[in-house]
Amino acid sequence: MEPVRVGSIGLGRWGDTLAEKGRSAGLELVSCYSPDGARFYRQAVGEPERHEEPVDTLDTVRDELVEFAECVRTGAAPEVGGPEGLEVVAVLQAIVESAATRRVVELDEVRAG
Repeated sequence: MEPVRVGSIGLGRWGDTLAEKGRSAGLELVSCYSPDGARFYRQAVGEPERHEEPVDTLDTVRDELVEFAECVRTGAAPEVGGPEGLEVVAVLQAIVESAATRRVVELDEVRAG
């Protein structure tokens, strides 16, 4: 998809993804964030106005640290453990390597080091 400039609010992308089809009945949309990332706008092609949609801000690192501290204090098992975390790292490494080499990278290849 080609990036497009949307007024003075930064870059957006023309899109027609499955998620957008569910919300837009198949209409092509332009979606963009404000430069500070605090506001999100959607506009159907051909409509004169864009509409702001609420954006929930999350601090997932903070949430994970709070959960970790709670597990240390109580001895409870974390929602996501070490093996799952290592698998996420393997997936991310495969994505980076695939993008750099422009080839399919199998997870077993990454896991083997």
